[in-house]
Amino acid sequence: MIKNKRDRAKETKHSSLVVRWVSIVALTITVSFVLFSVVVYQIVSKQSMNQQEETSNNVVVTLERTLSSIPDELEISNVIPSLSPSTRRILNGGPAISSKDTRNNAFSDNLISLISNPDINVAVYNRHNEVVFANGDTTPKFSPFKGNRRVVQVKRNNKTTLVTYQKVYSAVNNKLTGYVVVSNKMTYYNHLMSNLLHWMLIISLIAIIFFVAISYVLVVNVVRPIKTMSKVAKEVNADPNSEARIKPLNRDDELAELASSINQMLDRMQSYIEQQKQFVGDVSHELRTPVAVIEGHLNMLERWGKDDPQILDESIKPHCKKPIE
Repeated sequence: MIKNKRDRAKETKHSSLVVRWVSIVALTITVSFVLFSVVVYQIVSKQSMNQQEETSNNVVVTLERTLSSIPDELEISNVIPSLSPSTRRILNGGPAISSKDTRNNAFSDNLISLISNPDINVAVYNRHNEVVFANGDTTPKFSPFKGNRRVVQVKRNNKTTLVTYQKVYSAVNNKLTGYVVVSNKMTYYNHLMSNLLHWMLIISLIAIIFFVAISYVLVVNVVRPIKTMSKVAKEVNADPNSEARIKPLNRDDELAELASSINQMLDRMQSYIEQQKQFVGDVSHELRTPVAVIEGHLNMLERWGKDDPQILDESIKPHCKKPIE
């Protein structure tokens, strides 16, 4: 009973070979796809972020160059006049092109195409951290920073906002006159990365399921012949005279060679068993007559010679002593 339980336990362990192999393959594929997805996601994120940083940088540089012509601290009275009519109109929430502007003059202003971006919010601060000018409904907040420029990525509600801080120095006397803060909502970037992550998860999940299914079929195809060999081996182990053999696998690989070798080994072992049986039969036949003679002689001694020392001595000595050559 205990032995049967052990055998069942062993069979259960062997039957989990498919599970172990498929698990290893699934884990390998999952890790590979995760690494691939992370690399692709990081590359796309880096490229898109560089484009957004370039957009914010163009706005900051253009504003800084425009405001650097002001020799004194930035104020409403000197900031607005330094901006072109088109730029002032956009910052105040007006249209990008006015009917009064000629086509060439409207598009010659570099700030129009930059500030008209709905993702861009601009704020100009003086040296006392007071807002001098801002566009849009949301005014980017100022935060003290070291150096001439600082770029910060702010993440809120799974969305990233790029905030750039720039110090403004007068081109006349090289004095600090104020600060420019540009906030870029990066709507396209956030939408792109969200969709990319969503589709990567879906594609990775489908690919993992697909390859795991393929690996399961391949593993089962490999394990099935091994189970057949194991079954035949158990039958031969239970009955050495069994004529059980592995059926042709109809495949051209190592498993087919192994099955053929096992069958040849079993055939040879069966031949040895037959030879052993023949030998035992021949020996039994050859020994039957001498044994019968000895048995008859012993029966005769039992009946008439066991009480006569002379007859007993004559019957034993020729069999116990060999003549000296």
